[in-house]
Amino acid sequence: MSVQQNITRLVCSSLLLVLPLAPVQGDPIVMDPQSRGQSTVTRDVAEYADREQALMTAALTSGNNATPLLADDFQAWSTDNDWQSKEAWLSSAQHIKSFIIKDVSVRLLDGLAVVQFLLQTQGNKGVHHQYKTVVDIWRQSSKQLAVRYTTNTTAIPHTAALSPKH
Repeated sequence: MSVQQNITRLVCSSLLLVLPLAPVQGDPIVMDPQSRGQSTVTRDVAEYADREQALMTAALTSGNNATPLLADDFQAWSTDNDWQSKEAWLSSAQHIKSFIIKDVSVRLLDGLAVVQFLLQTQGNKGVHHQYKTVVDIWRQSSKQLAVRYTTNTTAIPHTAALSPKH
């Protein structure tokens, strides 16, 4: 395992453990291209849930539409593999058929917004559902995503079933 992979694992683990983010209580925020659930949320959570939904929808339909939402130096880090550039991440998003975003929480820190949520995806070719915990770092001034950290989640949350609405 490379030094960079060790650092990525440490950062992902630290962000998930250190940031005391209060999740939204109640119904999940369901977001896929065909439907959108509703929940009572704070203004910051609503704003960044909308940004996350817009980003994923744009990335699924046409990667070019998502480009303005990503910083020029955007990187996606995962505990599964090393890192992905903006172009590689947009390309990998094309394999997603639908997604659900749940349990969004936001913490504002010195011009950055740290957004944590559970992401469920299903691939285009009937690939089983995958669950990931995502921590996104948004630049508030440019309203662009700078970094995405993901880690696989094996446990299905007990608060609600995660299935797309059709």
